[in-house]
Amino acid sequence: SLDILKAKKFISQFLARAVADEVLPPSFLGDPLIERLGGEIVDHAKVLLSIKHGLVRLDHVWGTTSHASVEELKQETKMILEEFINSSDLDEACACIKRLNVPHFHHEVVKRAVVLSLDCREREQAMMSSLLA
Repeated sequence: SLDILKAKKFISQFLARAVADEVLPPSFLGDPLIERLGGEIVDHAKVLLSIKHGLVRLDHVWGTTSHASVEELKQETKMILEEFINSSDLDEACACIKRLNVPHFHHEVVKRAVVLSLDCREREQAMMSSLLA
């Protein structure tokens, strides 16, 4: 028996949200091995992604935030990271990320930091590493 009765639902939502946030490619849910191992959980994630306005509903799957959308959060995250590169103010960057108040979205901070670092000099890459540490 499950310790958390809604575990399958939560995992389905997590998978759907990961696809919606581009952490996982949509093809992940169509992989035969994943389908076989995940069974109804993967099927439910596919349903969540396919329903009308499903992506809008997934924006708030973990609860509401003051942000209008995932795109808005992505843009704010990018702006915080770009400002950090320009200012070198680690404390301010950390405070801004905390003020977003979206711990379920921290994967996007990591993703954007890595992508942004690819085009930076070694000094900025080291700064970004210190932010992620």
